[in-house]
Amino acid sequence: MRNILFALILLSSVASKAQSVFHFADSVKMTSFTAHYEVAFPVLSGTKQFMDAYHLWLATDLNNGEKTYSFKNDGNDYKKMAKFYRDTFFSQAEDIGYGYGWESRINLLEDNSAFVTLEEVGYDYRGGAHGISTDCGVTISRDGTVMKWDDWFVQKTPLGRMIADAITKQYFQGDGTYVNNFLESENTTISMMPLPNMAPWLKGDNLVFMYAPYEMGAYAIGMPRCEIPISRLYPYMTTKAKMLIKNSEGKRKSSKKLKVIKITSSLDYLPASQGNTYAPMNMFDGNKSTCWSHRIKNDSEINGDKPFGLNLQMNYSRIDKIVIYNGYSKNQSVYQNNSRPKRIYFANKVPKDSDDYSCRFLTYDLQDNMQPQTLIVLNSTLEKSSCLFLGIEEIYKGAKWNDLCISEIEIWGVE
Repeated sequence: MRNILFALILLSSVASKAQSVFHFADSVKMTSFTAHYEVAFPVLSGTKQFMDAYHLWLATDLNNGEKTYSFKNDGNDYKKMAKFYRDTFFSQAEDIGYGYGWESRINLLEDNSAFVTLEEVGYDYRGGAHGISTDCGVTISRDGTVMKWDDWFVQKTPLGRMIADAITKQYFQGDGTYVNNFLESENTTISMMPLPNMAPWLKGDNLVFMYAPYEMGAYAIGMPRCEIPISRLYPYMTTKAKMLIKNSEGKRKSSKKLKVIKITSSLDYLPASQGNTYAPMNMFDGNKSTCWSHRIKNDSEINGDKPFGLNLQMNYSRIDKIVIYNGYSKNQSVYQNNSRPKRIYFANKVPKDSDDYSCRFLTYDLQDNMQPQTLIVLNSTLEKSSCLFLGIEEIYKGAKWNDLCISEIEIWGVE
């Protein structure tokens, strides 16, 4: 005998808007076990293009059979859809014992005028040693685009190395054994890491990348995932993706250029020479013809155990973007002759050691040119702080000198 539970409840986890959630659960008594079916997902609103895209993704994602449910009329017949999939699932039920069931819970992570992001946590068990996870995520733009790989990126080649590094550190906790074994089995290299079949999705300041079960090895490995800052991926993104990010940045209208009060660091700087000075505050004097410069003594100075960088003392409650004029931008010859940062990061407190990732909020690969480079801090409201640490992880080496230079930095946000 079936016991059907149907409810509409409020989703309190989305602070910006009161969102309703559709929740449907049902079970059926079989010969020697009870089969269970349950789904929960947000009830959204928007233009017809957006709603059509959301309903199509929703119906496809919840599909556990061969037929995908087609919405009728205005598309809000969620109860009919849930019953359609319930009947499909129960019709497949076999007398395999305890635990047969399907569960899918879709949560709303981001909801603004430009896009929504959803993440699903689900589990499907129909017999055997174990079931299978149905976890996934998606970003849907308000114009009705379900963001796929080609919607996000115009250039994918650099992503392999980024994902391999991030998966190693974030999912495998720094142990590269699983990643290396996977690459060997795929007969490839870390710079050509196969991209996940699943397209990434936008979450806060990051894009989330995740591999499905068995995509990187045995089921026991799980679903390796990582988050990479938008700022690092920005140079490789499509115009559409960049506009999606830009259109979600309404809060930045209140931004202003923040003042750096003092700079402290264990790094020295070059003495004045021929009328030029190289102190750290040169990076904040509004003149790209001046610079901060530190003479790198050896490679281990950057790649050692201690964080390599500068502690900027300033007051802020939120940082929205950072603009950098890389190297010594006095002219092209001076720029090429001196070293300049290649990969940098920012932290809202001084890291304890070089592998301390707990306080980082932005990592960025700088392009090797003198043009201003904008580092986007997307949807990030930082805890009010009096410290901003600028860390340097990699450099472009100068043609003549090993003097590391940065000409100018602008930090925009709210005090």
